[in-house]
Amino acid sequence: MTALKHIAIIPDGNRRWAKAHRLLPWQGHEEGTKRFWEIAQDVVDSGVDNLTFWCGSYGNLQKRSSQEVGVLFRILAEEIAKPQLLDLLLKNKTKLEVFGEWEEFSPNDKLKGLMEEIKQKTKDFTGRKLTLLFGYDGQREMLAAQESLRVSGEIVTEEKLRKNLWTGELPDVDLVIRTGGEPHWSAGFMMWQTANSQFYFTEDLWPDFKVEQLKRALEDFKHRERRLGK
Repeated sequence: MTALKHIAIIPDGNRRWAKAHRLLPWQGHEEGTKRFWEIAQDVVDSGVDNLTFWCGSYGNLQKRSSQEVGVLFRILAEEIAKPQLLDLLLKNKTKLEVFGEWEEFSPNDKLKGLMEEIKQKTKDFTGRKLTLLFGYDGQREMLAAQESLRVSGEIVTEEKLRKNLWTGELPDVDLVIRTGGEPHWSAGFMMWQTANSQFYFTEDLWPDFKVEQLKRALEDFKHRERRLGK
């Protein structure tokens, strides 16, 4: 059986779910947050040490209406502020990481303050990580790492390039789950850590992705053979 240590989730389909239910786009995001809590808890219960969750891309924040972006920040701030998150992290000795360029679009410092508070309270945990990607773009991450090496004058090696990635300390991703019924990649999502990942695409839109579907994805992964070029 293939070991599973790191799951990354691309929760696609919130706006399409809202449209199908004749709701406003951000109501799909609000429904999607309910799935996050269910799935995050089940990932922990399954014994997986690392969960990475894509909350939104740089392009999402750059191209969508200011009203929708504002709602995204409000929703994320509300969810981060819930005692449920800190309880989950402390109970399972899990470190919170947040990567991305979301601060460029932030309407205020509320979200930053909330994130920093929880990061400070969980910074000493080393065994498990919950990583949120917000305002994240893997291509921009790679360019930033290369620019950092150029400025420092260091010779580019695989080890140094990875170390300079925002997500450089995260372990390689074993399984990427993308919901939404459109099996494609987006914005160079964690291109370094997913070089040898297994992919699981599902027709379910993210607000419809329940624990049962997660268990199906994990069971599918168990029966895959990862040759890694051998």
